[in-house]
Amino acid sequence: MSAVPKQKIFERLDVLPRQLREPLFLPVYSDILLNIAREHHLSSERTDIFMIIVADVFLGFLHPSDLEKEITKNLHLDKNITSPLAQETGEKLFAPVRNLLIKNYRPFSADDYEAFSEAGSLDVSGEVSSLQEKDVPIKFAEDKVSPKIETESAEIIKEQVVAIKPAI
Repeated sequence: MSAVPKQKIFERLDVLPRQLREPLFLPVYSDILLNIAREHHLSSERTDIFMIIVADVFLGFLHPSDLEKEITKNLHLDKNITSPLAQETGEKLFAPVRNLLIKNYRPFSADDYEAFSEAGSLDVSGEVSSLQEKDVPIKFAEDKVSPKIETESAEIIKEQVVAIKPAI
């Protein structure tokens, strides 16, 4: 799972066929993925990563046949766990659109990273280092409440008090 720049993801979404875009946004598909993750006892953190990897397949950044390898690598799980996980995902989500997934496959390469970086869209190294070098004081806001608001709230609460009578 490589970090694909958001701009590239949005560009890919713009040209993605409807059959591949729907699984990324319709709740029924995320429910299927969540059920698969639960059946295989993935933690919430691993489930999030699993869903990102599956999204990379639908977006065409990852080939469907590489799913198991990516899950094993990124979730740090044994192949005995990731193999059935990938197989079930393939059967339930990828099988109906497998040919379209393969046709849409265009990985984001190292050359793409260099070109993107040269354009200035990906170069954040200076920003990160400058943030690490500066000490920024934290200022806390003082708790000031307007007395007018406090009395209005109290009056509203007094008006809403209801006497409870026993049912017996």
